[in-house]
Amino acid sequence: MPAAVPPSLASSTTAQEFVSIVEERRFEKGAQILKKGNPGRNFYIIRSGNVSIADEQLVERKILGPFEYFGEEVRCAEPFFCVLAALGKTDLFRTHEVPRIKAVLETLRVF
Repeated sequence: MPAAVPPSLASSTTAQEFVSIVEERRFEKGAQILKKGNPGRNFYIIRSGNVSIADEQLVERKILGPFEYFGEEVRCAEPFFCVLAALGKTDLFRTHEVPRIKAVLETLRVF
């Protein structure tokens, strides 16, 4: 499903590029977004909701919220060593085009 862009950015070429390289994914509470051993092929940005990062023993180590991101260091497709799960209804943007998405986000001054 194509991502939605705020109306104030809709005419921006950069925002349109962002939409063209991401897909929006929704996860319900408790759904595992990434599981230990999954190959790391994507970059994720949290649009809404929260994501729990747990270690190999499923001990929660960190909670990420809107506009935080994960997956940027796994472009080499190494398996994940942790579990990421939605803490409630969570919407994410996902892409495999890490260098392009970082350039777009810097231009939009999101981070």
